[in-house]
Formats: sequence, structure tokens, C-alpha cells
Amino acid sequence: ASGVGTAAIQLGKLLGASEIFVTASAAKHDICTSLGADYCIDYKTTLFDEFINEKTEGKGVDTIMDFLMAPYFQKNLDSLAMDGRMVMLATMGGIKTNEINLVNILRRRIRIIGSTLRARTLEYKVKLTQGFSELALDEFAKGNLKPVIDSVYDWSEVGAAHDFMEANKNKGKIILRVS
Repeated sequence: ASGVGTAAIQLGKLLGASEIFVTASAAKHDICTSLGADYCIDYKTTLFDEFINEKTEGKGVDTIMDFLMAPYFQKNLDSLAMDGRMVMLATMGGIKTNEINLVNILRRRIRIIGSTLRARTLEYKVKLTQGFSELALDEFAKGNLKPVIDSVYDWSEVGAAHDFMEANKNKGKIILRVS
């Protein structure tokens, strides 16, 4: 239910995803459902890999977008379908893990993709922005996509905004206003 997560739910629906599973704390399930999530899994009380495999009859999901990395790496591998892909976008949960059973990477032909915009050139970022605009601007105008803004802080309150985000309390983007 972060800013990227709420966008991913909407874009998944726009691009034709048949089912969208999200992991979020129970307090964030309503917003995820309202944006198009089919299944909301409370990661604090439910083993999401078991839930996904039950709901998909053992087939798994086609794509996983992960921000945490290390703590859920094995469960992600166990949740992916044949020819599935895992896109790693951040390392919020850490970068090291003790033991991983890698066999599903081979058995299911899983692709693991790491991506960050920080290391990309300005030219790449411009092309990406243009491509997104072509895909999404009309959808924003029609109301099919909408930005989800949790809160707005004055730039002088950046510490409080960061604390709020670190506590995982936001549902959507946190905006800093520069006056």
C-alpha cells in the first residue's frame, strides 16, 4: 500500500492482470481492494506463499514485485508460477539470507530481475517517463488511474515524514511541500 504499491495494483489491472495478490498489514487492505486487488494477505498473520499456492491450486503467480528482498526471498521463489519473474526494487528487509533452496529457479524457469532508477542514465529516465505518459496519461484523465496521496508535510518536517514512512503507516505517497 505504498506509493509504488498502490500504483502497481492499478497498473496491473490496467494491463490485464487476471488476479492481483498483495501483502500488506490488515489496516491497509481496504485501500488495496478499492484500487483493484483481488486478494489481500496480512503478512503479519498469514504465510503468503501458502495462501498464494492454495488460491492458485499450486500454480503460483506470474510476477512478484518485491521491496524487502532477503526476508521473503524463499517465499517469493515458492510462490512463482512456471516462467514467473521476480522483480526486486529495494532492499528494505536486508541483503543477506542464510539458506535458500534455489531449485525452483530451475524447475519453474524463474527470472529474477533487479531494477533501480538511481543507476540509470538521464536518457533512460526520460524514455521511461515518456513511455509511461503514453500508457497512462489518458487513463488518469478518464479516472481509471489515480494518484494515492496519504499526507502532505512541509519540507521543514522531513524528519517527521520519514519517521511516518519508516513506521509503515502511510497508504500511498507522502508529499513534501516546498514553499
